Amino acid sequence: MPLNINIQQILLHMFNFVLLFGISYFLLYTPIKKFMDERKKYYEDMDKEANQKIKDAEVAKNEYENRLSLLDDDIAQKKSEALAEAQEKRDQIIDKARAEAEEIIESAKKVSAFERERNIARAKEEIEAYVTKAAKEIVMSGDPYENFANAAKKESNDD
Repeated sequence: MPLNINIQQILLHMFNFVLLFGISYFLLYTPIKKFMDERKKYYEDMDKEANQKIKDAEVAKNEYENRLSLLDDDIAQKKSEALAEAQEKRDQIIDKARAEAEEIIESAKKVSAFERERNIARAKEEIEAYVTKAAKEIVMSGDPYENFANAAKKESNDD
């Protein structure tokens, strides 16, 4: 054994190294590799799931935006219909009010004409009564000039 090298020792150390490497490979590397692969797969699945949820959310968002635009159009249409209906009812109410106002005015004109005629007739009757009464007094009292003069003197004495 030159240089104090023992081949048997070298082979034994190599065997121990291979045995240690094999045992370490099966006990440490394989489970760690398996754990890492599972973890990688778990996160890839989570990423795929998240991407799918994002796509689903975008689809739902687009669908809701479409629905909102349709609802906005529908609301605008119903609003215009309601405004048109309200305008029509307003016009009907105004027309009805105008017709009633015209009827009231016509009725008031008739009542006014009737009252006017009645007042004129009453005034004529009163005038006739006063004229008749005055004529009776004039005829019964004698001289009108004397009566007038006496009445004027009486009034001036009262003042």
